[in-house]
Amino acid sequence: MVAGVLGGLVIVSACSPVNAGTPDLVPDDAGIGPLWALQHQIRAILWPQFAPDATPQERQAHADQFNRAQQEYIAACMAEQGFTYIPFLGGGGTITITEDPATVARDTREFAELYGFGIGAEINDYGELWGFGSAQSADDPNIALTAQMSQGELAAWWDALQGQGRIVDGVLDLTVPGCRDAAYREYTPSDEFDALQQEIATFFQPFFAGTLPELAMLNQDWAACMLDAGFPDAQTPDLLQQGLQDEYRVITGWTFDIAGGGSWRSPADDHQTDPAQRAAFIEREVAAAVANYDCLEQVDFDQRHQQIDFALQNEFVNLHRSELEAWLEYAQQFDARRWQP
Repeated sequence: MVAGVLGGLVIVSACSPVNAGTPDLVPDDAGIGPLWALQHQIRAILWPQFAPDATPQERQAHADQFNRAQQEYIAACMAEQGFTYIPFLGGGGTITITEDPATVARDTREFAELYGFGIGAEINDYGELWGFGSAQSADDPNIALTAQMSQGELAAWWDALQGQGRIVDGVLDLTVPGCRDAAYREYTPSDEFDALQQEIATFFQPFFAGTLPELAMLNQDWAACMLDAGFPDAQTPDLLQQGLQDEYRVITGWTFDIAGGGSWRSPADDHQTDPAQRAAFIEREVAAAVANYDCLEQVDFDQRHQQIDFALQNEFVNLHRSELEAWLEYAQQFDARRWQP
């Protein structure tokens, strides 16, 4: 049974969750741990267009619902200000699905033998891609509407839409957002629980980086196995893949811009990747991926990782139970309220 994914590691287990006697805030049907399960449920409530368990068709339907509701809200808001606004349904998100180019399952040794980690083969950019229409799209019916306005009418129309000031109870109120911002706020959760979400992100970050102290012995066992396989510099599974990804970026012409905030810059238009250098990289990548697969199994990495993961998730949930309960209750109430007519 697949129990979850942390930091790129597939966690597999058939055992019961650690601290199973402690009631979970929400059911953990996917076996990903109590905190992950809670986050998934709350985000599925607040942002159903991004719900991980929904089908692409369901997510697209939710995105369309959000866009339609906000556009109708804008139209009503503008009408209150004495302006006409035509709901534009073409500016919402659109999902494009790209099939996985791999010919074998990704969690198998055969995949490692064929593709390594998928880096040099360049087969990791697949799945769902969100595209968002522009507020200035040529399909927007408000373009023709505003084209007929005088300069003064157009300026007032844009002020009401964008938030340069609105008439509230007959008084110009510059503190109230424009109709577009007001619609966004009406259908978007508040920042009341941002601090809690940041605390959760901070909790999980060492898992993703593989630097959690509780994982030290497990990582050491994996690294010792990789040393025997001829990879003395391997420290953790995640760092192994990250190092290979960075190396491949350099080979293919990407540059790391420290002055620009520590981000990668795409290759120059005239960059030519050396085929021999790329082939040598892929050979090393495949060897490393096969060794990684074998070592994960040899040290029972996934099972041990999950036990540590679930135990720490339970600790976090128990420590922050009241805050998490409040977040879940807020999400349920907010979702019920925003779809009321």
